[in-house]
Amino acid sequence: MCEETLDLTLFNPFSGTVIGLPPIIIDDEPDYTPNRIFKAILTKDPSLYPNDYMVVAIYSSYLRLCLMRANDTSWTYYFPEPNIPFSDVNVCSDTIYASEVHMMVWKVEVKIRNDESSSISISLRRVHTKSMNDLNRSYITESSKGELLLVLRSISEEDSQLETTKFRVYKLIDECENGMRRAVKLKSLDGDAMFIGDSQSICVSTKDFLKCLPNCIYFINGCNYYVPNLVQDSGIFYLEDKDFGDHYIRDPAHENLPPPIWIIPTICSKDFSD
Repeated sequence: MCEETLDLTLFNPFSGTVIGLPPIIIDDEPDYTPNRIFKAILTKDPSLYPNDYMVVAIYSSYLRLCLMRANDTSWTYYFPEPNIPFSDVNVCSDTIYASEVHMMVWKVEVKIRNDESSSISISLRRVHTKSMNDLNRSYITESSKGELLLVLRSISEEDSQLETTKFRVYKLIDECENGMRRAVKLKSLDGDAMFIGDSQSICVSTKDFLKCLPNCIYFINGCNYYVPNLVQDSGIFYLEDKDFGDHYIRDPAHENLPPPIWIIPTICSKDFSD
């Protein structure tokens, strides 16, 4: 949750656990507004790893990157020259990857400084370049088998309404000597179900979640900010057939609520202690 002051709060709706985070500082925007945190993810679940998780955020109108470790008292910011406008960030095999609006994918490396402060620094290494003229959004996710996936989404806008028209999914494999990866276009998700949106995108095996349809992309909102009265763009994309279907018909009474998000509840053994 984000306050107007940009103070952040991690809230687990199942356990009720609350973790307060320091505010993200934005001081270089001429037209500052308090709605400037576009995305934030956890590298690990704090309920399982209370001292070994990081929060990674895309913030400001420049779409910059910042992060903080568990127990840090301030954020670490990344200021590249020239600026890189990021569109998504996610974790695959314990490695942070970020994509930018031009479909490039970057590996985010976090290093501890060699001084008494024990502070950290952020560096990026490009691992893939993908240029598509007819695509609007890119997402990074991890398959249930730990594979790095790049999802490209086409969105049309008509009468201030958004509509997804196409998805393409690529698996990034074969890291070369220069660190670059090769993209292989996928015709199926190998039995996975994918959940795409402006919250953290996820893949699950339909063997573990039997009511999810295999080789399908469940998607919501293709707009990473709140627009009043905007009809939410949601549905199912059948990757093998390249066809669309519905998965949720939104209640008209909810049309002015913020966009929905995907979650996977984490059930710990301590949840059953009572």
